[in-house]
Amino acid sequence: MQALILACGLWFGAFAAGVLGLISTEPSTADLMGQVVYDDRPFCQSFVVQTDRGFAILDGEDANLAFGETDTIVGPLRTRGFQSFDVVGRGSIEARLYEWTPNRLHAEQTVRDRCGRDRGLPISAAFLP
Repeated sequence: MQALILACGLWFGAFAAGVLGLISTEPSTADLMGQVVYDDRPFCQSFVVQTDRGFAILDGEDANLAFGETDTIVGPLRTRGFQSFDVVGRGSIEARLYEWTPNRLHAEQTVRDRCGRDRGLPISAAFLP
């Protein structure tokens, strides 16, 4: 009988610890708010969003929604993969979170590399042969 009571007590303790852990842990899919700080559309669908935790590199899938630098984006800006984001005041966009980095220069250079842009060239010179 003591073994049964001990087993039930251990099970209850483990269950309670698990529930407390879930309650006190921030989910990785929590929506964050950020601002578009680098955008090269319509030439490239990749753009950079700055949050209070770093920089998210996104590849936009919806070419119909017009937005740009200084616009506010809300969504799971720390979760990789295909996500839905809200562009405040404009609508929603489907985008793939490609990478997250704490470094703005790295984020901007990653977008330039993905878009085939050279860091030193102005936008109009990037298409010259």
